[in-house]
Amino acid sequence: TIVTLPKKIKEGGWSCRNWESLLTIHREKTIFLTINDAITSPAIHKIEEDTFIIDISNNIPLLPKTYLETLAKDTYKFIYLSRNNSLYTLNTDTMEFLPDLSFSGFYAISEIIGVHGGMVTVIGKESRLHRGVMMTARLPDGYY
Repeated sequence: TIVTLPKKIKEGGWSCRNWESLLTIHREKTIFLTINDAITSPAIHKIEEDTFIIDISNNIPLLPKTYLETLAKDTYKFIYLSRNNSLYTLNTDTMEFLPDLSFSGFYAISEIIGVHGGMVTVIGKESRLHRGVMMTARLPDGYY
């Protein structure tokens, strides 16, 4: 599939200073990503009928931007994103983010493995130098 920037973005209808990339195509919706350090929680903006941009903060600037992880499967109605030790959940039926979840006891989520039966499995890094540790946690009702 070839994806091009929507006309509204290309013609200056959207500020692309922090433009990052195509995040995913999920259930026929195209979702792009920007990094916006002025925000504390992610925000989503509708650009065209099935085109959206997610603003997410790089809330620990020393971390490389590769620490943004995404889990977006068409069989899930949610898209899961993690930045450092926070998990963000986007309900794709309403196109709204649920309240952020934070994990403690490690440095960053380096990979979201999956969600099954209300449990999320992630790889968490204890520090920049250590290998990851697989962890599982129960998600609150409404997050799966």
